[in-house]
Amino acid sequence: MVKSGRFRVYAQSHPMEATFWTLYLLFLFMYNSAWAWEEFPRFAIPLVPFSAYSVERWFPRAYWLLFAVGVLAAVLSAVETLGIVSTLGRLRHVF
Repeated sequence: MVKSGRFRVYAQSHPMEATFWTLYLLFLFMYNSAWAWEEFPRFAIPLVPFSAYSVERWFPRAYWLLFAVGVLAAVLSAVETLGIVSTLGRLRHVF
């Protein structure tokens, strides 16, 4: 991401976002705590939009496809959160 010329252009036009990304990334990797490493994916969430910018050239240009994948991901997350999958499994055992 840092090597690409696109990020340099982005960093020049958005210096505060680039500074946040850099400092937060350094903080995450330098923070020495066992429990923090266990929760690393949770703490790395703020970096996802900036990191996604670096792989944007590989995203499909069909934005309807990205929208559909986003909706599908949200639905699957809601299903798992609500416990519908486990409920359906219990219903199969009953019937």
